[in-house]
Amino acid sequence: MKVKLTKGLVVSVVSASSLMLGCASEESSNGDMDVASGVSELSIPATVPSTVTPYAILASGRVEVRDRGRVNGGHIGASAPLGTDAVTLGSDSRVVIDGATVGRRVVLRDRAQAGGLFATQVSAQFAKYVSRAAFSAPPVSPPVGTVTPGTASIVANSGQTLTRAAGNYGAVTINGTLRLSGGLYQFQSLTLGPDGALLADADSEVRVATRTTAADRARILGPTSGGASGLRLVIAGANDANGGLTLGNDGRLTALVLSTASVRLGDRVSVSGAIAASNVSLGNDSTLNYAAGFECNSDAACADTNPCTNDVCSAGRCAHPAAANGTSCTDSNACTSGDACQAGLCASGAPLSCDDGLFCNGTESCNPSSGCVAGSAPSVDDDVSCTVDACDDASDDISHTPNNGACGTGEVCDASSGCIEDPSGLGGSGPGLGGAGPIIE
Repeated sequence: MKVKLTKGLVVSVVSASSLMLGCASEESSNGDMDVASGVSELSIPATVPSTVTPYAILASGRVEVRDRGRVNGGHIGASAPLGTDAVTLGSDSRVVIDGATVGRRVVLRDRAQAGGLFATQVSAQFAKYVSRAAFSAPPVSPPVGTVTPGTASIVANSGQTLTRAAGNYGAVTINGTLRLSGGLYQFQSLTLGPDGALLADADSEVRVATRTTAADRARILGPTSGGASGLRLVIAGANDANGGLTLGNDGRLTALVLSTASVRLGDRVSVSGAIAASNVSLGNDSTLNYAAGFECNSDAACADTNPCTNDVCSAGRCAHPAAANGTSCTDSNACTSGDACQAGLCASGAPLSCDDGLFCNGTESCNPSSGCVAGSAPSVDDDVSCTVDACDDASDDISHTPNNGACGTGEVCDASSGCIEDPSGLGGSGPGLGGAGPIIE
């Protein structure tokens, strides 16, 4: 929906149906336009977005954007129960002005700015937001799946650059630079020291069995051509003690991050991509620019129109591996039967036979859209009024048998021309022409 902004006052919790804005200066501290400036038009969703793709941050628990934090683009969704601050925006923060912030309880600190709030409770005494609507649960995060690490460790020392092909590895420690050639990487753990860099040169997925820890100024970056969608960082550790992601101050992250446990980002961190985790914390003066987003959170969300693929949601990305050869399918041609999958494609079966073996009802045909079509019966009428016209399925022919009884006195039936005077002079009782047998076509 399009919302024209005006300036107003929000005091603590406001009514769910009102469109209100809190007190703040006309321009934010970094020069960005304030949500109440002029009559700018914003595109706030009318309802809570139900798919995972447009979410910049998606949490099964809480989301915190600390002082002066920025989340540009996308939406924020948090599923923490009522009684818990599901979404907290720090002082002077500015998040998804054109999007939705979803949480049962949303807290906006002094001079914070947000777009559309979908919440049961809102605390925003000295903050601004564009609109307010009832809470509706955001979608669940994509499943993390299993990780199968190897045992061989990787150590990139300070000043050293290593390049590794896809594969399964043990503990990975990066104090220098580790470059990824592309493909699937499975690590036992991932640790980056100060200024350490994990750089994907091609589309890569990094799966970590336990936790990922990156110190100050560390960089985890997708490929230049693919950006955030070109690097997926999946962290399977079950809780914050042995899982999750911690990125230190002044770090950089260009990736789609999926974690069972929490993601904690330090101060002045720059992020491009999207994050789905149990809890998400964005530090002071940090920025998350939404890019790409996850494709799915269930196999059903990946359904395509090809019966010869298995639709799978893996780490938030849709995959379509080929179904087993021989799996029944349809080539959408009603004139074939026994269609079956071969190498992910539907191969046509044998041509459908529509012939019912009967001569007298015509020749059947097949329409690719509807299947067998009845034939047109052959015409048996020879336009001779005194013949008995008939079709015989047993002999597959049409006969025209003369019938003298159909003629007048002194006449016989000529199978070619009709009733004629009996040349025998027997008044039709002799053989004459009418005594000839039937004409067979």
